[in-house]
Amino acid sequence: MADSDGVLAFREKMSGLVQEHTAVLDSVEKDWASTSEAAEQSAKEQTEKAQKLVERIGQRAEAIRESEENKGLQEISIGVEDEVAEEEDPEVEALSRGMLAARQAAPVLEPQEPPEHPKPEGWQVKAGRFGRQAEEPQAPAAPEPAPTPAPKPAPRRRAVAQDWDDDGDDLSARSWLQ
Repeated sequence: MADSDGVLAFREKMSGLVQEHTAVLDSVEKDWASTSEAAEQSAKEQTEKAQKLVERIGQRAEAIRESEENKGLQEISIGVEDEVAEEEDPEVEALSRGMLAARQAAPVLEPQEPPEHPKPEGWQVKAGRFGRQAEEPQAPAAPEPAPTPAPKPAPRRRAVAQDWDDDGDDLSARSWLQ
């Protein structure tokens, strides 16, 4: 009977473990299913947001293109009303295009000298507590060009040793090795 009691205890313990394992497995499956649904929902939301963003970007690009086209038309028309546009003369149109091209061309500016200050006329206040100078400021003098230095002499050559011995292993006395 001792064996049958041990076997029964083992079976009861195993059935308890199986029930525990089944309960844990069910909870894991439920968690996985809820997580999977949440992930799918999040993916759908992200996809919808991305599609809306792509549509908005396309609309913005189209609006920019249209505004550039309208801006170009406004630049070309130069204040011409719609009613007058029907009665335009080709010569006037060619002239306005030429003027527009000239206006759009970048003007080349030449460097200009700064304007000269007018010479003071009338009473002159001497230098004093007001910080004015008694004399006109002098223009800075042009710097003198630096004299060119004399060329450097060629480096001296050392005398070639006449006692050269190819068979010698001691080359420490050779100056070209130092």
